[in-house]
Amino acid sequence: MIKNRKILIVTDSFPPNFAPRMGLLSYHLEKMGWDVTIISEDNSEIHYNLPNLPKKVYRYNYQANASKTEYYLKSALNLIYDHKTNSFLNKFYKEIKNEYFDLVLCSTFNEFPLNLAYKISKKLNIPLLCDIRDLAEQFGSKIYDTNGQTHNYIGRYFTNLLRKRRIQRRNYVLKKANAITTISPWHLDFIKRYNKNVYLIYNGFSEKDFIAKEVKSNSFNIVYTGRLLDLNTRNPELLFNAIEELKLEKLRIVWYVDKTSREIISKELENYPITKSISEINNLVPVSAIPNLLNKSSIILVLTNKSTEDGPKGIMTTKFFEAIGVEKPVLCVRSDEGCLSQVIKETNAGLAATNVEEVKSFITKKYKEWENNGFTRQEIVSREKFSRENQAKQFVEIFNSLIK
Repeated sequence: MIKNRKILIVTDSFPPNFAPRMGLLSYHLEKMGWDVTIISEDNSEIHYNLPNLPKKVYRYNYQANASKTEYYLKSALNLIYDHKTNSFLNKFYKEIKNEYFDLVLCSTFNEFPLNLAYKISKKLNIPLLCDIRDLAEQFGSKIYDTNGQTHNYIGRYFTNLLRKRRIQRRNYVLKKANAITTISPWHLDFIKRYNKNVYLIYNGFSEKDFIAKEVKSNSFNIVYTGRLLDLNTRNPELLFNAIEELKLEKLRIVWYVDKTSREIISKELENYPITKSISEINNLVPVSAIPNLLNKSSIILVLTNKSTEDGPKGIMTTKFFEAIGVEKPVLCVRSDEGCLSQVIKETNAGLAATNVEEVKSFITKKYKEWENNGFTRQEIVSREKFSRENQAKQFVEIFNSLIK
């Protein structure tokens, strides 16, 4: 075990904000003897707490309490120069400048805080490892803001300009980084055009939370938890068409989604009367409630769409890995015919469907299993590979290779 190693994690989000990848990494690093310090943007959303947070967590909400004028002024300044990075650097560099760190790890779903982490690594003269969880290009021509919403007209034009600037800044740092980690083979291949020292570390599940339990249920429940950005990235059409043809008395679809997703689903269900009649749409639940919901499910629904040049690519939703954790069958519709489909096949996690007949056959088979046992169970191959503890060990191997 390595003792007295010190790491500075600069991230766009950290618990209690939604941040399972960095939150659980820091938890396992401290168990392994590392001293962890965090600099994070604070989005004021409360999702879950870690059993033990690192002692030093510095947070800043860049747009907190900003008026509309201030909000747009800051956005304009970020087009001209990286005002946000400079704000964070001015606020927190004094807190860390006299400390010793072995390296900086930066994790992001977009571009910020890559430049912040790079500037800190240069000032402290230590290696920089960038962890890229998402890329703007994975959505094709779709342009999303940080909440997954698309824009039109002036908003879309402005967001497009900001997107281009963010990509330029991101690519600059990627070229300068000592190494990069990312979450799918597609992301890995994409990033290699900027930096050859790239490692694949999938997303995963918390082994202390997502444990397989045999929970009997009175109905056969297909369960979905999470959000829908739109039907371009996550499309349930194959499932709905299959259910319209199936006649399974105790089949239910149970949704746990946010308001925007509820509106999308409700509108789509108007075209599928049978599916609508067996659907139950609930609000999102706390992260701590998810393991129990998944264990009570008969099938866990993962919504994706076929990977195309102008569509979604390389998206590996955390919900899939949580399903692996509780060893429940996964129904992925529509198959991305890419990275996620391949991992589903390799792990025997369930079905990545390309047509209605496949979906009908899979549901029918699992329905019979449920009738016989009162629950379903999936025999997962290499389950432990996707635990957050195992992924922390992968990170540490890379850390040690960068520390001289």
